[in-house]
Amino acid sequence: MGRRVVSHEGPAGSFVDVSVSPRPAQDPFDVWLGGNVPAALDRCGRLADGWLPAFCTPADAAEGKAVIDRVAGEHGRAISPEHFGVSLAYAPDGTDLSTLASSPLARRARGRPLEEIIPVGRGGLRSKLQQFLDAGFSKFVVRPMAPPGSGRPNWSSWPMRWETCRLDWGGTAAPYAASNARTPPHPHGGSRPS
Repeated sequence: MGRRVVSHEGPAGSFVDVSVSPRPAQDPFDVWLGGNVPAALDRCGRLADGWLPAFCTPADAAEGKAVIDRVAGEHGRAISPEHFGVSLAYAPDGTDLSTLASSPLARRARGRPLEEIIPVGRGGLRSKLQQFLDAGFSKFVVRPMAPPGSGRPNWSSWPMRWETCRLDWGGTAAPYAASNARTPPHPHGGSRPS
Protein backbone atom coordinates (compact mmCIF):
# COMPACT_ATOMS: atom_id res chain seq x y z
CA MET A 1 0.00 0.00 0.00
CA GLY A 2 1.26 3.47 -0.82
CA ARG A 3 1.81 6.23 1.65
CA ARG A 4 -1.42 7.84 2.85
CA VAL A 5 -1.31 11.57 3.46
CA VAL A 6 -3.99 13.36 5.48
CA SER A 7 -4.85 17.03 5.88
CA HIS A 8 -7.42 18.61 8.21
CA GLU A 9 -8.77 22.08 8.91
CA GLY A 10 -10.98 22.56 11.98
CA PRO A 11 -11.71 24.61 15.10
CA ALA A 12 -9.47 22.42 17.29
CA GLY A 13 -6.50 22.55 14.94
CA SER A 14 -5.17 22.19 11.45
CA PHE A 15 -2.52 20.11 9.74
CA VAL A 16 -1.37 19.55 6.18
CA ASP A 17 0.04 16.44 4.49
CA VAL A 18 0.61 14.34 7.62
CA SER A 19 1.57 10.68 7.28
CA VAL A 20 2.75 7.84 9.50
CA SER A 21 5.88 5.99 8.51
CA PRO A 22 6.57 3.18 8.93
CA ARG A 23 2.96 2.06 9.03
CA PRO A 24 1.91 -0.09 12.00
CA ALA A 25 2.05 -3.84 11.38
CA GLN A 26 -1.39 -4.30 12.96
CA ASP A 27 -4.14 -3.41 10.50
CA PRO A 28 -6.41 -2.03 11.65
CA PHE A 29 -4.53 -0.86 14.72
CA ASP A 30 -6.23 -0.35 18.08
CA VAL A 31 -7.23 3.13 19.13
CA TRP A 32 -7.21 3.73 22.88
CA LEU A 33 -8.65 6.92 24.34
CA GLY A 34 -8.27 8.61 27.71
CA GLY A 35 -10.32 11.15 29.63
CA ASN A 36 -12.59 10.92 32.65
CA VAL A 37 -15.39 13.39 31.86
CA PRO A 38 -18.79 12.06 30.66
CA ALA A 39 -18.23 13.07 27.01
CA ALA A 40 -14.87 11.25 26.95
CA LEU A 41 -16.38 8.09 28.47
CA ASP A 42 -19.23 8.17 25.95
CA ARG A 43 -16.79 8.69 23.06
CA CYS A 44 -14.68 5.78 24.24
CA GLY A 45 -17.70 3.47 24.46
CA ARG A 46 -18.84 4.44 20.96
CA LEU A 47 -15.53 4.50 19.13
CA ALA A 48 -12.46 3.22 20.98
CA ASP A 49 -10.76 -0.16 21.27
CA GLY A 50 -9.47 0.59 24.79
CA TRP A 51 -9.36 3.15 27.60
CA LEU A 52 -6.30 4.55 29.39
CA PRO A 53 -7.30 7.23 31.92
CA ALA A 54 -4.85 9.12 34.11
CA PHE A 55 -5.04 10.86 37.45
CA CYS A 56 -7.91 8.81 38.82
CA THR A 57 -8.61 6.53 41.75
CA PRO A 58 -9.43 2.83 41.29
CA ALA A 59 -13.07 3.69 42.15
CA ASP A 60 -13.10 6.45 39.48
CA ALA A 61 -11.67 3.98 36.97
CA ALA A 62 -14.22 1.28 37.85
CA GLU A 63 -17.09 3.79 37.44
CA GLY A 64 -15.69 4.97 34.10
CA LYS A 65 -15.26 1.39 32.88
CA ALA A 66 -18.91 0.64 33.73
CA VAL A 67 -20.05 3.68 31.71
CA ILE A 68 -17.85 2.72 28.75
CA ASP A 69 -19.08 -0.90 28.80
CA ARG A 70 -22.71 0.30 28.96
CA VAL A 71 -22.29 2.78 26.09
CA ALA A 72 -20.41 0.22 23.98
CA GLY A 73 -23.28 -2.26 24.52
CA GLU A 74 -25.83 0.37 23.52
CA HIS A 75 -23.94 0.69 20.22
CA GLY A 76 -23.66 -3.05 19.58
CA ARG A 77 -19.97 -3.17 20.53
CA ALA A 78 -17.84 -4.63 23.28
CA ILE A 79 -14.39 -3.57 24.44
CA SER A 80 -12.08 -6.41 25.39
CA PRO A 81 -11.67 -6.69 29.17
CA GLU A 82 -7.91 -6.68 28.50
CA HIS A 83 -8.17 -3.22 26.90
CA PHE A 84 -8.59 -1.22 30.09
CA GLY A 85 -5.45 0.33 31.55
CA VAL A 86 -4.30 3.26 33.67
CA SER A 87 -1.53 5.82 33.36
CA LEU A 88 -0.27 6.17 36.92
CA ALA A 89 2.19 8.66 38.42
CA TYR A 90 4.35 7.16 41.18
CA ALA A 91 6.33 9.14 43.77
CA PRO A 92 9.55 7.82 45.33
CA ASP A 93 9.66 6.74 48.99
CA GLY A 94 9.75 9.71 51.32
CA THR A 95 7.81 12.08 49.05
CA ASP A 96 5.47 14.35 51.02
CA LEU A 97 2.53 14.89 48.66
CA SER A 98 1.09 17.56 50.96
CA THR A 99 3.82 19.90 49.65
CA LEU A 100 1.95 19.87 46.34
CA ALA A 101 -1.31 21.21 47.84
CA SER A 102 -1.33 24.36 45.68
CA SER A 103 0.22 22.82 42.57
CA PRO A 104 -1.43 22.13 39.21
CA LEU A 105 -1.51 18.45 40.23
CA ALA A 106 -3.72 19.31 43.20
CA ARG A 107 -6.08 21.28 40.95
CA ARG A 108 -6.40 18.24 38.67
CA ALA A 109 -7.39 16.18 41.72
CA ARG A 110 -10.75 18.00 41.86
CA GLY A 111 -10.80 18.19 45.67
CA ARG A 112 -9.51 14.67 46.35
CA PRO A 113 -6.33 14.21 48.38
CA LEU A 114 -3.32 13.49 46.15
CA GLU A 115 -2.60 10.47 48.38
CA GLU A 116 -5.70 8.82 46.83
CA ILE A 117 -4.30 9.26 43.31
CA ILE A 118 -0.48 9.13 43.50
CA PRO A 119 1.08 6.16 45.29
CA VAL A 120 4.27 6.77 47.25
CA GLY A 121 7.03 4.16 47.33
CA ARG A 122 7.06 0.65 45.97
CA GLY A 123 4.65 -0.55 48.63
CA GLY A 124 2.18 2.19 47.72
CA LEU A 125 2.61 1.43 44.03
CA ARG A 126 2.09 -2.30 44.62
CA SER A 127 -1.08 -1.62 46.60
CA LYS A 128 -2.48 0.85 44.03
CA LEU A 129 -1.77 -1.51 41.12
CA GLN A 130 -3.56 -4.32 42.97
CA GLN A 131 -6.58 -2.03 43.51
CA PHE A 132 -6.68 -1.29 39.77
CA LEU A 133 -6.35 -5.01 38.98
CA ASP A 134 -9.27 -5.72 41.33
CA ALA A 135 -11.29 -3.06 39.45
CA GLY A 136 -10.71 -4.88 36.14
CA PHE A 137 -7.70 -3.02 34.72
CA SER A 138 -4.76 -4.95 33.30
CA LYS A 139 -2.44 -2.52 31.48
CA PHE A 140 -0.33 0.10 33.25
CA VAL A 141 1.83 3.03 32.24
CA VAL A 142 3.78 3.89 35.40
CA ARG A 143 5.39 7.32 35.36
CA PRO A 144 7.97 8.01 38.08
CA MET A 145 7.81 11.46 39.65
CA ALA A 146 10.64 13.33 41.31
CA PRO A 147 9.86 15.16 44.54
CA PRO A 148 9.74 18.96 44.25
CA GLY A 149 13.16 20.58 44.18
CA SER A 150 15.08 17.35 43.62
CA GLY A 151 15.79 17.88 39.95
CA ARG A 152 15.50 15.00 37.54
CA PRO A 153 15.11 11.46 38.89
CA ASN A 154 17.98 9.03 38.52
CA TRP A 155 16.57 7.16 35.53
CA SER A 156 19.46 4.66 35.45
CA SER A 157 18.27 3.14 38.75
CA TRP A 158 14.68 2.54 37.59
CA PRO A 159 15.18 -0.83 35.83
CA MET A 160 16.61 -2.32 39.03
CA ARG A 161 13.84 -0.76 41.15
CA TRP A 162 11.24 -2.07 38.73
CA GLU A 163 12.78 -5.53 38.84
CA THR A 164 12.48 -5.60 42.63
CA CYS A 165 8.88 -4.39 42.62
CA ARG A 166 6.86 -7.58 42.97
CA LEU A 167 3.11 -8.01 42.87
CA ASP A 168 1.60 -10.87 44.81
CA TRP A 169 -1.17 -12.69 42.93
CA GLY A 170 -2.45 -15.87 44.48
CA GLY A 171 0.77 -16.64 46.30
CA THR A 172 3.08 -16.26 43.30
CA ALA A 173 5.36 -13.28 42.91
CA ALA A 174 5.60 -11.88 39.39
CA PRO A 175 8.50 -9.53 38.69
CA TYR A 176 7.69 -6.47 36.61
CA ALA A 177 10.84 -5.61 34.68
CA ALA A 178 11.29 -2.34 32.85
CA SER A 179 11.15 -4.30 29.59
CA ASN A 180 7.90 -6.02 30.72
CA ALA A 181 9.29 -9.12 29.01
CA ARG A 182 6.47 -11.29 30.30
CA THR A 183 2.90 -10.82 31.42
CA PRO A 184 2.09 -11.61 35.07
CA PRO A 185 -0.21 -14.53 35.85
CA HIS A 186 -3.92 -13.82 36.18
CA PRO A 187 -5.01 -13.66 39.86
CA HIS A 188 -7.54 -16.50 39.34
CA GLY A 189 -5.20 -18.89 37.57
CA GLY A 190 -3.86 -19.13 34.04
CA SER A 191 -1.98 -16.36 32.27
CA ARG A 192 -3.09 -12.97 31.10
CA PRO A 193 -3.15 -12.69 27.33
CA SER A 194 -0.69 -10.21 25.86
